[in-house]
Amino acid sequence: MKIRKSTVVTGLATGVGTANTIAKYTSASAIGNSSITDDGTSVTLTEPLILTPTTATPSAAAVWMRGHTGGGLEFNIATGQSFSMDVNNAGIFTIGPSGRIAEIFGIATTGTGPGVSAVFAGPPASTGLTGASINFIDYTPPAAAGRYRISWAIDTTTATTDSFTVVVTWKNATGTARSQNSGGFDKNGSALVAGAITSAIGAGAYYGSMMIDIDNSATAITLSTAGTFTTVVYNLGATLEQLV
Repeated sequence: MKIRKSTVVTGLATGVGTANTIAKYTSASAIGNSSITDDGTSVTLTEPLILTPTTATPSAAAVWMRGHTGGGLEFNIATGQSFSMDVNNAGIFTIGPSGRIAEIFGIATTGTGPGVSAVFAGPPASTGLTGASINFIDYTPPAAAGRYRISWAIDTTTATTDSFTVVVTWKNATGTARSQNSGGFDKNGSALVAGAITSAIGAGAYYGSMMIDIDNSATAITLSTAGTFTTVVYNLGATLEQLV
């Protein structure tokens, strides 16, 4: 009879797992399930993915994501590729190969700079107004000089006794506070109206806009209506966009 010498191996990890689930050490000597599954079609995480901020730069030809040292996430796409963000498979926006926004909500954008204006203030329209709307737009920009476009639409449904206009306030590029009345309106897309909206002109849809340059004082940009509202009913909508 021959006796063989055997070696007992110690320190091996043991445990059981689940099909398609990536294993992980649950202790120094045990293996269990991680929160990552791979069914051959997609990889799923059931816990938050935390990216440690890093200054390391992966290959410029790769598509990668990393935690930014200043906070948030940083994405990179290879030359000639596009980056898209979808919600329920519906396109929200696409950054094209040039690095500019090429599409937003399925609508192609054009222009220089970011490719599309940034809308900073566009509250829902107010309907059935019978008096002044104070600070319908009231937006405090960051402390940086810039150029903005503010646009408005007023639809008077009843105009018996009224005379009012739009007033925009801001601080200009040289730091001077401005309060500007609208110099006129486009009525119904076919006639230019100088000055105020009045009952003599009659009910209708009035439109206007202006472009303003601001300083770096972070002074609020506001839009209000002002004047006489004795017998008038109107709807008001407005947006504020940063151009540069």
